[in-house]
Amino acid sequence: MFIDEEKFILDFQARVKMIYNYYEEYSKKNLDERNIKNRKLCFSIKNVDEFNGKSWVDDNTDNVTLNKGVFSELIDYYNKWFIPIEDSLKNTKIMQSNFEIFELNLNSNIYPKKISKTEIELMIIFSYRFIILHEFGHLFNGHCDYLRSQTMQNDFRLKMFDNDETTIEAALCRRTLEFDADSFAATQGVLYIVNLMENPKLSINISFDNKFDIPFWFGFSLGTLFLLLKDKKINKQYSKKMLYFPEDIRLCLVFDSIRLTIENYVLDTKILDRIAGGIKFSEAWFNYIKLSKYNIVDMIISDNKFKEYFEEVRVYWKEKLYNELKSFSRLDLYIDN
Repeated sequence: MFIDEEKFILDFQARVKMIYNYYEEYSKKNLDERNIKNRKLCFSIKNVDEFNGKSWVDDNTDNVTLNKGVFSELIDYYNKWFIPIEDSLKNTKIMQSNFEIFELNLNSNIYPKKISKTEIELMIIFSYRFIILHEFGHLFNGHCDYLRSQTMQNDFRLKMFDNDETTIEAALCRRTLEFDADSFAATQGVLYIVNLMENPKLSINISFDNKFDIPFWFGFSLGTLFLLLKDKKINKQYSKKMLYFPEDIRLCLVFDSIRLTIENYVLDTKILDRIAGGIKFSEAWFNYIKLSKYNIVDMIISDNKFKEYFEEVRVYWKEKLYNELKSFSRLDLYIDN
């Protein structure tokens, strides 16, 4: 096997603890004023093939469980399609053909010229970081505590995908929370990437010829993650009872959160260009090997329901959920201006 799944899971478990400890320490300044006790993390991986996860709180414990299928799905994808190109993107016929496709759609200077096994592992780490940051968004932004207070269920659990019957307002609330968790993961993800560009030895042992390769592969990892979810047709279509936006919409909203973060922190706009290039690259590569025809930009342009549903979420956040979450959140919440 090209990427050892069991070794990767052990590595990820250690990373989860470090990431959690960082936010737990950072959130301490808000705990006293909001009457929130210190928490500890209980993270587990369930031996189930389904691509799913959940987060919840009980007593003074933050709980996150991911199914093993979350890991298997990504690692199988990268193992199956990237084994022939460990040393160079141009050393196989399949990749040579793919490059001809990219040169028709992208500036030839926008993507790296080679990829190594270590870089592939980095992309998997980026995807897993987004998944765990999404769950931590539910915890640190107070989603789980808030919903537990609303439902009066001590063991209320926020599942990654949940098809239970629900009311229209409850679904809108959940959709808004999921959007906030995605935004948290996107914002914290790009800040990590910027730090990594300046201090690459802090978390990974990779030497890049060009530090802007890092945001490119970050974009590639995000595109791949959401395309895999979309390919599974988990969130099929719009509905007033849907708990998530469709996956292509989620990816675009994640990208917009990244854009806002780069603007707010006055970061180099080239970072955004490289992330966009990575997302586009992931789409072209995914279509090539899956024989699919995804075109996220065209999907958004032709999506006549997106504006209605997103405005609904934006208004619900601004007029209701933001104020109700403040007493539960351990971190500062996004303010919609």
